[in-house]
Amino acid sequence: MDYNDNKEYKQALKYFKKSADKGNPAAFLEIGSMYATEEGVEKDYKKALGLYMKSSEQGNVESKKFIEDMFAKGEVKLKVLKKLINY
Repeated sequence: MDYNDNKEYKQALKYFKKSADKGNPAAFLEIGSMYATEEGVEKDYKKALGLYMKSSEQGNVESKKFIEDMFAKGEVKLKVLKKLINY
């Protein structure tokens, strides 16, 4: 998929970013999912993980599953995960 061509994803990203700027943990999760699956943006697992972590830190339990899935699929290495959580 050419992530630059889908206007609906760009519009969704715009609204999710506005919501994330207000601290909405679900918005961080949604933006992270967009980066993890290349929906409207270039695939970037590091950004996705960081956004999932922000969501998790704000109490979104669902984001923890996304982090676990990334680790299980090998999309993120243990040393990166440890660094992000200040292990």
